[in-house]
Amino acid sequence: MTPTALLGMVDRAAPQKALFWLHQHTQRHPDALTSGSPMLPAAMFRLLTELETHGAEQIVVPPCASCGKRRVLR
Repeated sequence: MTPTALLGMVDRAAPQKALFWLHQHTQRHPDALTSGSPMLPAAMFRLLTELETHGAEQIVVPPCASCGKRRVLR
């Protein structure tokens, strides 16, 4: 995965207004890409989903915190 492709995924997952929350979450939870915790901002979930779609293998897309199923967050 190229750096340019990764930046494109971040742009799609976290519009400008969500970058702050994405940054804050990764600062507080450095394992956010691999922990599988459903307690994360929607932008992080979207980023994880983008990464998974593009073949990232060492990430964990968490299930819904309420129902335990994987679903799209908006």
